[in-house]
Amino acid sequence: MQMIFGLMRMVRSDAIPNNTARFRRSIAWRVAESLFATVPYVVLFAALNAMFSGYFDMSLMIRLTLMLAASLMLQLLCSVAANVDGFVGGTGMMCDLRLQIASHLRRLPLGFYARRQTGELTAVMTENLLHVEEAFTHLAGELCGRLTIAGLTGALLLYIDWQLGLLSMASVAVGLVLFRLVKESVNKISRAKITQKAATNSRLLEFIQGIKVIRAFGRSARGYDKVLSALQNLRALSIRVEIIAGIAAIGFSILLEIGFLLVLARAFQLNINGNLGHATLVMFLVMSHRFYAMMNESALLMAQLAFYEKSFERIAALLNEKCLPEPALALVPDRHDIEFCNVNYSAEAGTQTLSNISFSARPGTVTALVGPSGAGKTTIVHLLARFHDVAGGKILIGGVDIRSMHQDDLLDRIAIVLQESYLFNDTIESNLRIARPHATYAELQAATRAACCHDFIMALPQAYMTVIGEGGGSLSGGERQRLSIARAILKDAPIVLLDEATASIDAGNEHAIRQAMAALVRGKTVLMIAHRLHTVADADQILVLDRGAVVGQGRHADLIQQDGLYVRLWEQQENSRHWRFRQAA
Repeated sequence: MQMIFGLMRMVRSDAIPNNTARFRRSIAWRVAESLFATVPYVVLFAALNAMFSGYFDMSLMIRLTLMLAASLMLQLLCSVAANVDGFVGGTGMMCDLRLQIASHLRRLPLGFYARRQTGELTAVMTENLLHVEEAFTHLAGELCGRLTIAGLTGALLLYIDWQLGLLSMASVAVGLVLFRLVKESVNKISRAKITQKAATNSRLLEFIQGIKVIRAFGRSARGYDKVLSALQNLRALSIRVEIIAGIAAIGFSILLEIGFLLVLARAFQLNINGNLGHATLVMFLVMSHRFYAMMNESALLMAQLAFYEKSFERIAALLNEKCLPEPALALVPDRHDIEFCNVNYSAEAGTQTLSNISFSARPGTVTALVGPSGAGKTTIVHLLARFHDVAGGKILIGGVDIRSMHQDDLLDRIAIVLQESYLFNDTIESNLRIARPHATYAELQAATRAACCHDFIMALPQAYMTVIGEGGGSLSGGERQRLSIARAILKDAPIVLLDEATASIDAGNEHAIRQAMAALVRGKTVLMIAHRLHTVADADQILVLDRGAVVGQGRHADLIQQDGLYVRLWEQQENSRHWRFRQAA
């Protein structure tokens, strides 16, 4: 239960503030229901005493019947209230928790995603959250109710006969010690199983996404070693969990049954010796059976909660991941020039990704970033968008450190076209409106015409309302890239970041796209990554990067006169333009 209340403290109920209150109220209703559920046993005890004592009459029967009817009615009302508050409050808290996790993920640095596998995060957002939801909506209330009934019946057993009561609880105490000892082993294997399940999800997801490569190289599903190994490990851990948990549950039940038989034998012995009345004997047998049943059910519920403990831990660990800090008093720039001041960044400890990067970019100019793969070009773009925080130095927009701006305000000022832009499994119109939800249809069409998208969109079965599949899978690479450019044009942000934005554009559309790009960047501050140097020859400024450092800076005409990396890259690309495939002799 401490896991549940610990997670409750982490959940912010901003959307529906009374969700947590309703959940707590459902626990109170469940306890009240359990209190009324013990009233019939009190009625039974009174009736038996009266019958064996010879003073049972109609008046007593009416009073006991009315008491029983009232308790059953109140028990029903408490049960309904507990279910309504539990389900509404529990599901509401889970909705708040899902939104909280989604908001948290949106503010985590990209380095977090580089360390975590997609399948692992998917497992947290689906399976682990379902475990927590079941714990909130079902297990917590049921466990509180059964423990309450067990506690009350145990107290009644002690009241009826304290010696037999202690004997009843002795077997339960031994069973709980066994349960405690086995719980650590079950928890350890359960954690390993949940971790392995997340790894298996990652392997299966990787297998599905890479199925074209696997088939192209003739690798069957059984021959895909990672998937096979992950499934075998998951199978082995699942069997171990079931065996150990099953043995523990059976062992606990057997101990309770043995305890009940010992209590039964001792009770009959006392009755035969005249030390225990007939009414007390019957009542004790009924109550002890109820007590053992409630303890057995409570143990099963606690075992299930213990199995879900890893899910609680994974969600709590995700929520405890440090987000990029937000300023207490945000600043707002009144212009959009960019300045990098001695920026350093390390993607991994001990590895310098960027070292002392300094440059400035004015509005209305294009700054091109060129260099070999791994030089740090994309990292500069990511740092400007604050996907990561710098390790040293600072980045200014309009003279304001981007760490002093709210992230939403920063990103509102930036339009990004990444090298691998993602499109959602939705209509083309919805994908475009991500940039500007309230754009008019005329503005949307103007953006697609500028990016040479309109014609191929209109050729689709439902035009702008065509659903394009996960990741835009129904479109070609060039079409996806042009839609990404159209999305940036529609946003009309003062800063534009282009990460090899024309890489997937065919030659027939390249001229039109370059015209569209000219319209996109007019009057804006532009950072553009390019591997094809002839596409940035007209840039106002070119930064040549190598191994995380600026090794050249200037316009094309200046750099081409120098004996540096830029010249070597230019010559390599010029030579490759005349390359022809020749068949071996």
